[in-house]
Amino acid sequence: MFNNRISGSIEYYQSSTKDLLLNRSIVSVSGYTSTYFNVGETQNRGFELSVNTRNIDKGDLKWSTDFNFSTNKDKVVELYAGKQDAVELNAFIGKSLFVYYDYNKIGIWQLSDAVEMAKFNANGAGYKAGDIRVEDLNNDYKIDSNNDRKVIGNRFPKITGGITNTFNYKNWEFSFFFYARTGFTIEGGAADMQGRYASRNIDYWTPTNTTNAYPIADYGNGGQPIYYSSMNYLDGTFVKLRNVSLGYTVPARTLQKFHMANLKIYAQVLNPYLYKKNDFIDPDIGSSITSRSLVLGLNASF
Repeated sequence: MFNNRISGSIEYYQSSTKDLLLNRSIVSVSGYTSTYFNVGETQNRGFELSVNTRNIDKGDLKWSTDFNFSTNKDKVVELYAGKQDAVELNAFIGKSLFVYYDYNKIGIWQLSDAVEMAKFNANGAGYKAGDIRVEDLNNDYKIDSNNDRKVIGNRFPKITGGITNTFNYKNWEFSFFFYARTGFTIEGGAADMQGRYASRNIDYWTPTNTTNAYPIADYGNGGQPIYYSSMNYLDGTFVKLRNVSLGYTVPARTLQKFHMANLKIYAQVLNPYLYKKNDFIDPDIGSSITSRSLVLGLNASF
């Protein structure tokens, strides 16, 4: 469009995959307890957009932008039990293939919750103020793995996007690249009393610090609190400035004196900025350690 000042592509896709191999139990009279059946069905659909623009193209000054955006949604359509969930396979009808299934942490039991806590303890629990509180999905005042776990989140993002801006002035070039993902869940938020190797500042519950973030730090023998895994799920949304670079290409007439065909000197800053919803993990790399680097270099040819 506009004499090639704007170009790009728009794509939409939808696919269905049938007869997926799923492992299921069988009667052991044959000598085997399980086998594979071609019974699974999934559906996948998404949208992708790519746009390239030349915003300024006047003499020695040029400015271009490259933008991409994609969204994807997959779901389980059928399993070996038809339209029924298969918890043992972590597969659920209408949900993504890549989900977390666990107890849902809704806070920490507080001293003011004594009446409500007593209703659970009357059914065999032993909760006290400072323990993790998870959702009672069927409201029977009893937490059990069959009735009180649910799909917590998706491992893969619903939306992914990136944008690169490049500026050229004579022999100088400056560019920066932003990358973002949202609509997905990551693991790694849980904390226990097994050591300080992670070097985290944990907001533990105490009678004078009635936080809902982490339980009281007295759950015995350096182990893990009950419902430990429910603390493990974090919003993975992030926006990262992955790269900022500045380069200078030495003019050809200068290189002739040194019998060189090309020489470019450049500097790059890698990962100088990160916005994220959680306060512990870099969702881009799945680590608590984010490295920022300064790179100096040159490209030369003779």
